[in-house]
Amino acid sequence: MLPGPIRSVESDVLIIGGGLAGLAAALEAVRTVPRVTVLCKRKSGMSGNTLVSGGGFAAFLPGGDDSCERYVQDTMESGKGMNDRTLVEILARQSAPAIERLEGWGVKFMRLNGEFMSKHAPGHSCPRSLYCEFGPREQTIRGLAVLRPLRDRVSQAGARLMDHVAVIQLVKKDDRVIGALGIDLAQEELIYFSAQAVILAAGGAGRLFSRNNNSAEITGDAFSLALNAGVPLRDMEFVQFYPTMLHDPVKLTLSNTLFGDGAVLRNALGEKFMVKYAPQDADMATRDQMCQAIFGEIGAKRAVADQVYLDCTGIPAPALERSHRRLKQYLEQHGVDMQKDWLPVSPAAHFSMGGIRINACCETSLEGLYAAGECAGGVHGANRLATNALTEAVVFGSIAGERAASFAAKAGNLKVPPPRIVWPDGGTGKETCAEIRNFLCKTMWENASIIRSKESLSRAWENIRHCRERLSRRGCAGFRDWAKYLELKGMCQVAEAVVRAALCREESRGSHFREDFPRENTRWIGSVEVAMMEEHNFRVDFRPSHGFYR
Repeated sequence: MLPGPIRSVESDVLIIGGGLAGLAAALEAVRTVPRVTVLCKRKSGMSGNTLVSGGGFAAFLPGGDDSCERYVQDTMESGKGMNDRTLVEILARQSAPAIERLEGWGVKFMRLNGEFMSKHAPGHSCPRSLYCEFGPREQTIRGLAVLRPLRDRVSQAGARLMDHVAVIQLVKKDDRVIGALGIDLAQEELIYFSAQAVILAAGGAGRLFSRNNNSAEITGDAFSLALNAGVPLRDMEFVQFYPTMLHDPVKLTLSNTLFGDGAVLRNALGEKFMVKYAPQDADMATRDQMCQAIFGEIGAKRAVADQVYLDCTGIPAPALERSHRRLKQYLEQHGVDMQKDWLPVSPAAHFSMGGIRINACCETSLEGLYAAGECAGGVHGANRLATNALTEAVVFGSIAGERAASFAAKAGNLKVPPPRIVWPDGGTGKETCAEIRNFLCKTMWENASIIRSKESLSRAWENIRHCRERLSRRGCAGFRDWAKYLELKGMCQVAEAVVRAALCREESRGSHFREDFPRENTRWIGSVEVAMMEEHNFRVDFRPSHGFYR
């Protein structure tokens, strides 16, 4: 069955993703070109991982003990040298201007006596994490305090916001992107978005794992769009898991800055265990070390229902009131007293360090295609530092918007008719997409999450192939069902990219831990690149690098 006539929408710059990186890109692009369109699978400014983040931004602010080089070094060390140093230097250099830009867009930051209130997050050598002000009802959606003013600014600037559009394919002519196909989920119609330049800013792939703290739409769309357009991904084996996810009495990601004020992790025996796994940093260790330590305690049967305890009772009352007052009040509303109660926590999939390979201008290997935010790889290496993600989104979203608009203003307008699309129908499979997806996500959590091995990763790969086969036997009952079908098909592709990269890297480094190769190996200093040659034919290459630890 054919999907029917295709409506056309023309733009100079098309941005796929309505989160922080996408909105920052739009605000820069609209300064140069008049026709900027932002597509979002849910609602721009009300979705994406920024929404459920802690609202923290790492930034080097001149005038104190911090320095740009110190920030770069902290980020490189956390990433175990797998970062692209050029991108890290841009991040550090542009971090303070990003904060200034955010304030100009209407974002308010916590201040004390008129000065920014800097918090000390694990992995940073000094306090440099700034947090936005959020309302008393926004504890679980703190990022709304960042996204709402940006969405308003984008609308005022004249960019077109199109919500509830699932992008299903990038459109190319030769080696240049010229637009995208999307399904309008509200109107149930197919739209061809022609554009001079396209920016991918649709986030990571945390929803590949059954235990995660990501928003519902973070299913790896940007990765699958890139793969199907022939654009390579890098470092996909590096997936960050957040160590302190609270599930009861309320689902909430507990900020790692609690450790900077005196919180500690304890096992079921009440023992502080981080010193065994990270003797130097203990409870100020990085997220990858914390997650692997928690899994170590779970494996040793020193956990309760696969959870350990976050003990905040050692945080001095003034520090708790000054830095975590809203969290304290929110937990008290749910019957939890941070000064008395230990909080049961466990890891959850949180962030994709890997992603689309970009250069300093956010350009990809496909002319006219740019990438920014979590979907772009290279900034974080093997492990991301706390509060670097939102800074990255603003810094590189702004660069992508500026560069894409500059390209669009000079590029020739290629008029190409939309490709002919046929959706699958008439299949005999009775399984729903939800059933296949649940199996896929359970497979990824059990076999390709914090502790990996050749055996577990091979099992995951086989199960992914099984999911693809089950999906291929399904038909589609309409536009929304078709969108779910294509989303799940893309998730299978991205899951395979993660697993294939993890199988390739035969060492343990940062967030990637192989129990059959438990140590770092200098032979693996470099980047694993995954590209898709045909629909189910991946090319996996290791690209050695030298001089990472500069």
